[in-house]
Amino acid sequence: MLSYLETSGVGPAPHIKLDLQPRLNLFTGDNGLGKTFVLDVAWFLLTGDWAGRAAWPGSGSTEPFVQGEVSRADVPASPGAQVSGRYSFSSQCWEQSPSGERRDQGPTIYVRADGGLSIWDLARQSSPTTTMSAYHFTEETLWNGLEEGTRILCNGLIRDWVAWQRSDRQSFELLCTVLKHLSPAGEAPLTPGQPVRMAVDDVRDIPTLDMPYGTVPVVLASAGARRILGLAYVLVWAHLEHAVAAKLRHWAPSSELHFIIDEIEIHLHPRWQRCLLPALLSLTDATKAVMPFTKTVQILTTTHSPLVLASLEPLFQDNSDALFLFEENAGSVTVERSDWRPRGDATAWLTSDLFGLGQARSVEAEEALTEAMRVMRNPDASQDELARVETLLIPVLPDTDPFWARWTIVRDRHR
Repeated sequence: MLSYLETSGVGPAPHIKLDLQPRLNLFTGDNGLGKTFVLDVAWFLLTGDWAGRAAWPGSGSTEPFVQGEVSRADVPASPGAQVSGRYSFSSQCWEQSPSGERRDQGPTIYVRADGGLSIWDLARQSSPTTTMSAYHFTEETLWNGLEEGTRILCNGLIRDWVAWQRSDRQSFELLCTVLKHLSPAGEAPLTPGQPVRMAVDDVRDIPTLDMPYGTVPVVLASAGARRILGLAYVLVWAHLEHAVAAKLRHWAPSSELHFIIDEIEIHLHPRWQRCLLPALLSLTDATKAVMPFTKTVQILTTTHSPLVLASLEPLFQDNSDALFLFEENAGSVTVERSDWRPRGDATAWLTSDLFGLGQARSVEAEEALTEAMRVMRNPDASQDELARVETLLIPVLPDTDPFWARWTIVRDRHR
């Protein structure tokens, strides 16, 4: 696992040092404060590679660096591998300096907000037949396959799904298990149907989903469903390919998996927002019969969703999880670990210090309520003031809003 992360002279904050937890690390805060940057750095420290454009230190720092430690979650006392990267202005690139044995490091999966996805697996590196240090997928190559020259690096979701369904029942059953596990409780799970041919000019058979309203080819599924399908596929694919690579190298398979997800709620209906992160946290329990060597999963994820945070209230553990808040104060960005405190529901999270909304309503409703409460506190408020405020409230509050009871009492008292 990545046990700590430190940056200096790069990114929105002048200096960051985070003690990361072995199970779940949540990052929240306003846009543009560096949440995705921290995930990019975590990926770099775990893999020695940048998933997209490399971090740019600008010209203000003389020695920009990032550093951290990769240690084994199942052996907490074992010495970790110290990893660092320094930016060379002369060569205009980052140079990583790892130390320590890293053979036991498991696969790392990075799900990016732009729909792309990256996978790094130590067991699949240093091959003389490929120059890729990691597998970087767009949404198109994840589904249709990734190639380098004449080499097929990944068949893609469409081909692998159909091949597993027809001739590799163990792999297909693992895919079905993961899909069912990632589906919302109480809802019909994502269930594979029979592959279909969709067009005369495309010879592929396309996987399908059996939905309550009919059978749908996966390429026509909703954006949210495709995101879940991509997550499920890449989990299964990374697991299977790691097992094959470890066997070829005569290594024991790693028991770890690192999962980095930027904006976990993207494209997802609230039903899915409420279940996805709890499902990923319990993934090893749900799949232990078919993924026997994956015992620990470390997750680093950003979120802007109060429902995602509310969904974790029964599951958050202070000794293995952490919540970090990005804030801008006086022109400087800070990142601090925030005390975890259950709020009860998504509305309370919205009005907490993490999101900072005065009301979990429209801007107009918040302004009207603020004005109404100001007038209610004034014992000398005139009838004209009361009438003016009521005209502000009527368009923005429904008749059943509980605030009307308070307002009516105060209004009648002034008459």
